[in-house]
Parts: sequence; C-alpha cells; structure tokens
Amino acid sequence: MIEEANPKLKGFFPSMINAIIPKERSAHNKQEAKKSVVAICYMIAGLRNKFVNQFKIEVGLYLAASDTTWEAIDMLSSLGYSAYAKTVADFQKKIQKNHITKVENYFSEKGDFLHIYNVDDYHNIHEIQRPNSVSTSTAKHFATCVTKLVVDCSAVPLTFNGISIHNPNNIEAPRICWYLLNKYGGIFDITYTERQSLWNHDNNVFDTIELLTVHSYDDAIAERKEERSMNGLQLVGFKEQHLHSMQDYLNALQMILDINGKTKHLENRVVPIVANWPGQLFIRKALTHFYASRASGSQSTISQEIESFVPMLGPLHLSLNSREHVMIIYHSFFEQMFHFVFGKNKKLAKKPKPWRINLLLELARSGWIKIKNEVMQKFGSTCKDVEYRTVIDLLDNLIPATLDVYAILF
Repeated sequence: MIEEANPKLKGFFPSMINAIIPKERSAHNKQEAKKSVVAICYMIAGLRNKFVNQFKIEVGLYLAASDTTWEAIDMLSSLGYSAYAKTVADFQKKIQKNHITKVENYFSEKGDFLHIYNVDDYHNIHEIQRPNSVSTSTAKHFATCVTKLVVDCSAVPLTFNGISIHNPNNIEAPRICWYLLNKYGGIFDITYTERQSLWNHDNNVFDTIELLTVHSYDDAIAERKEERSMNGLQLVGFKEQHLHSMQDYLNALQMILDINGKTKHLENRVVPIVANWPGQLFIRKALTHFYASRASGSQSTISQEIESFVPMLGPLHLSLNSREHVMIIYHSFFEQMFHFVFGKNKKLAKKPKPWRINLLLELARSGWIKIKNEVMQKFGSTCKDVEYRTVIDLLDNLIPATLDVYAILF
C-alpha cells in the first residue's frame, strides 16, 4: 500500500522491519512485531502532518471504551500516542450520527425484502464488581437489535386476503388439544429414539465431534470462522437497558419503529423477531394486550405498529435452553453419572459449561443405546413405576431430542 501511494518508498517498509525486528525472533513473533512497525509509521506521519490522526483516534476510541479518564487520554495525546479526548468524543458522536443515516439508507434501498430481526440482551459482566461510593457494580446491560436480509425473498404481507397473520385469540389451548387427540394420536406414542431408528442412516451420517462442538464459540477454531462471521448483518441499534419486562421489550422494539417512522419499510409487512424465551413471552404478551384492547373497544396504550412483529423462538435458543434445563432438572442423575465416570472427588456445577453439558448428554445417550434392549426386556414397556417412567422418558426422549434439535433437525 505504501509503495502504491508513492513508488519512491519502495523497500522502505522492509528496511524498517530489518532495522527494528531482530532476525533471531520466531516467525510468529516477527509477524506480530510488524504491527508495531505499522504503528510507528503512523506516528512518524503524524509528526509531519497533524491531520494524519486516524491511528491516534483508533487508540483514543479504545481508551474511551475502556473507561479511561479524559485526563489520561489527554496525557497520552501529549506523548503522541492518542488523539485528544475532545476529538475522540466528537468522533464518537459522528459515528453515531452516520450510523443512523446508514441504517435509514439501507432500509430505503432494501426495505422491500424480508429481514429477520433479533433482539437480545448483552451483559459485560466480566467487570469489577467491588462497590464504591457511587455504584455497586460497573457491569452494563444493553438491549441489542440486529437484522439480516433474506436474499431473493420479498417481504411477507401482514394481511393477505383480509386475514391477518396473527390469531386475535392468541394460543387456543382447546384447539391444540383437539388436534393432538384427533389428528396426531399415535404419532407421539413412539419415543424419539425409536423414531430415530427409522431414519435412513445411509444419508444421515454425522460427525460426533462436530455435533458436540456445535456450541463452542471460540473464533480461533478455523472451521468455525465462516459460520461465526457476521457478514451481511446490519446493526439496527443498541441502548443501555434491561430486558426483564414487557415494557423493556417495547422500548427495545422502538429502535426498529423509529427507523420505520422515516423509511416506512414495515407498513403492512411482517417483522420476524428471533428471541429467547423471555423475548417470546413479553412480545407475545404485548400483542395479546393490544388485541384484547381492540376487541373490548378500549384505547390501548400499545402502539398499533406492534402488529408487524412476529416473535419466534430460534433453534439456537431452543437448543441452549433445553440442554440447560435438562441438566438443572435432572441434576442428581447427571451428578451420579459424573462421579461414576470422573471420580467422586470431582464436583459438577449446578449450571455446567455448555461443552460439559454436551459431553454428559452424549455419554448418557451412548450408554442408554447399549443397555436399552436389556432394560426393556427385563421391565417391559408397561411398567407404571413413576421413577422408572421418568428415567425412560429422560433417556429415550429428552436427551436425544435435546442433542439433535439444533445440530441435526435444524
């Protein structure tokens, strides 16, 4: 890049590297040290031209994000390592303003296509928890909203042929029970393991290690870099707030509605919202309140724009929640199995890490496959003992379905 900008500087950067980096260093350390040489080049350029300050601004943004005081940033600026705190603050405001304009332009251009939204909370809980005279903790809670375009898919109309996509009665339990008894009777009488044995295994060969590491989010894993990337993801906005109530979610959804107020890209269109269980509950609760107020003829405190949102529980949330709940509810069972496999001196946490939950679930499933026939021959399928039926349901339904719901079924 330097040589393309000025051919006279050909060989300048290699000369800097040879002069600064010792030849005895390893290849990895040399590669890392080259980044420091680039920083030195930026500083040299900044000494000659004060407007060459992009590198210093980046350093200042990092310091500001780390809660560094203005005095400390100004001191580093005097040493030539950072921009002034006021310059950094002005640049942050510029980023915020440009982002809003960028998002509005994005939806003005691609608002006719279907977008999938996600609203979730972010907690930087790995902070200093020691209280001081001002606050009890420095941890922050953010509501974040992102969206992703569904390529070559037009937006779904909210009302089609005069019929809304929403059921005004919300979830009708009597109708669900009727269909379960009259339409699907017998289908759910077969356990998940038995149903799985009917699959065509010639076309369904899965890597066990791949399935067990499906929730390993280490971006250093080369095989995960592509699927962990955020290419095509659009940040709608984020704000500091909790997501613990219906009003909290309404405030979070307002980030989307504020943009829609200018672009009008959501008018009479469906807005799928992928969220966790609280997100499903509170957004659907808001929809229920809205339709109940409309049916009674009273004035609703909830905006009519809420109609566009269709909450859905994504397979990722379903998988994570189900694995954690199975482990918590049947913790005594898994604790005994854990001690048998790894020793009595080992301790199993009440909420183990995801990789350990995956390991224990897979051990339980693999062991059950080996002994299932002997157990069923001895006790049969008609034994009505509560503890026996509970364990059979755990091993034959819950554990295998929990392992497969995200890794295979979706």
